[in-house]
Amino acid sequence: MINDPGGLRPRLKAQTDHVWRLYCALETVIPYQGSGQSSQPRIHRQRLVASTVPWHSQAAMLVTELDADIRRFEVRLREKVTGVLGGRRGSSRKNTQHALKSVANLAEAVDDQTVLGVLNTLTRWTARADTVFDPDKGLHRIPREPGEKEMRCPYCVYQTMRWHPASGIAVCINPECLTDNGARPRWAVEYTVVDDELKFTWELCGAVA
Repeated sequence: MINDPGGLRPRLKAQTDHVWRLYCALETVIPYQGSGQSSQPRIHRQRLVASTVPWHSQAAMLVTELDADIRRFEVRLREKVTGVLGGRRGSSRKNTQHALKSVANLAEAVDDQTVLGVLNTLTRWTARADTVFDPDKGLHRIPREPGEKEMRCPYCVYQTMRWHPASGIAVCINPECLTDNGARPRWAVEYTVVDDELKFTWELCGAVA
């Protein structure tokens, strides 16, 4: 539990950003399989509905839990600020992202104890989400769209790119791989939501000497 009320709102803002990265990372390990009778499973990243079965139940549970909690927090904080009990956002991923941003913004106008409660809940959620990726293991293989081949490093062309889901940072683990400047390449994941489909791309964000 976090007991120091100092700097609560900046910490909540940082935490909501972190939660969004982890939420998207969890989505990359869920892929859903249609539960029909077809002999060939249909893999996709659509929202979890009654006709789909998550391949990673813990990740799916955490995603569903955050979807509900962040919308509940947004309604609660908005009521405290405006005095009006409004409805919850829809179930889209984009609405989850908007709700996270809204909670961080609304926190500026409510009391410390309320902010602390939200921060504690998101911190506990983050701790459980981290376990999905086995923190002791460190780096993981780069996520990829179903059916796509593993991403190759643009510099050494080997399948040696690995990432840290919580930070969204990827590196090439080939010790001989260097950029034109003689440094180890490093990328940051960019998550976007298009038509409620989660897309991720990798942008070179610097290099490690």
